[in-house]
Amino acid sequence: MLLLGIDFETTMCSSENNYDGTFIIEVGAALYDWDTKAPVEILSTLIKPYDDRMKVAPFITDLTGISMNMLNKHGSSIKPVLKKLITMAKKADYLVAHNGRDFDKKILLNECERAGLKFPEIPLIDTLKDIDYPNTCKYKNLTYLAGYHQIMGGGHRAIFDVFTMMKVLSLYNLDKAINNTSRIKIKLIARLTGEEARDAKKIGFRYDPSVGGWVKKIKKFELEELKKSINFEYEIRE
Repeated sequence: MLLLGIDFETTMCSSENNYDGTFIIEVGAALYDWDTKAPVEILSTLIKPYDDRMKVAPFITDLTGISMNMLNKHGSSIKPVLKKLITMAKKADYLVAHNGRDFDKKILLNECERAGLKFPEIPLIDTLKDIDYPNTCKYKNLTYLAGYHQIMGGGHRAIFDVFTMMKVLSLYNLDKAINNTSRIKIKLIARLTGEEARDAKKIGFRYDPSVGGWVKKIKKFELEELKKSINFEYEIRE
């Protein structure tokens, strides 16, 4: 089994569902052969600024050491980097990210959309939420997890965080973490009128004016069965 661990450093921390002004400044990714628990392909690079809005927030520089000067001097163009990441993802059975559902995956999809690229749809293991940590593990940020599990850290940079995250995952049962992903609720959104809207209502969809469409929240594992009753187009949001 191949797992693709990813992590991004960004210009700032984003508010939920608002990533328009947030840009990736560093990509870290490692494709792991899970039989040997070893990386077989690694991607680590800074990103050259490509938008006038790309300004690294001071606290991000304090946290990571990454400055605008570093990006201008050593950064790579983002589109070829995203294409490389997509190529790696196509080999993987699972994507792995820490707080990946709420941050990394959304940031990645947003950057791919800007670049006119499509990231492959592969399941995500979130090491923040899908691992059953012991009760004595009080916090779930990577810095704390590294200390708790006695893992040598390498500073707050994308590829170091990937290595830490994958080492933490290796200490737990992968099948159980994968099974835990089914606990995550997803939101189905359909923009319908007439007969289709009536059909959606019959199977539990409710109109939500905030998204301008019909919405139903379900657990991931329920989707396959629900598909049998859906005869209209919809989008999925985690």
